[in-house]
Amino acid sequence: LLKQAKELGANKIAIREKMYGIWLSYNWLDYFRYTKNVALGLKALGLKRGENIGIITDNHPEWLFTEIGAQALGAITVNLFTSSIAKELTTMLNRIQAAYVVAQDQEQVDKLLEMKEQLSHVRKVIYVDQTGMRTYTHHPWLMSFKELLDLGAKLDQEQPNLFEEELWKGKPDEVALMIMTSGTTGIPKLAMISHRSFTEI
Repeated sequence: LLKQAKELGANKIAIREKMYGIWLSYNWLDYFRYTKNVALGLKALGLKRGENIGIITDNHPEWLFTEIGAQALGAITVNLFTSSIAKELTTMLNRIQAAYVVAQDQEQVDKLLEMKEQLSHVRKVIYVDQTGMRTYTHHPWLMSFKELLDLGAKLDQEQPNLFEEELWKGKPDEVALMIMTSGTTGIPKLAMISHRSFTEI
């Protein structure tokens, strides 16, 4: 992503998303900036290299920003189904001992709040869609994705070299993400995918 942003910049579209019937576009610099701010926002919250992050989102750009941002800091991401019930999400988040969770909306946040007592390892839940979340804004366990981005942008201003320093600490054979198997013959297993798996041709 860093290489693509440097080469293609603002001249090429990286991501398109249709919202309310209108196509929104992100160029490669946008893509990189949002990803960096997510990474540094997580860093500011206390994310450590090798920790796991649960992602419960729909197929939106925020999913990509979160996944690549966390991986840039050496964290491991695990994508969970938005259709899962609260107990299923809790079981998987406990299996991976998720330090942070990025959730799509109020529906997903409510599932996690229902099981909060069983998720002691989750330090913060970050929600993407703020619709219906007005009464949740002062809950100490929750924060909005916008707040995460703002936190990251602030840290970037204070330490402009920090992101690339953290990025280049990564090694090709480190785990980038874990993917759940179908679980048709039992409890789903977690397949570990390295960074090298994404870059080898």
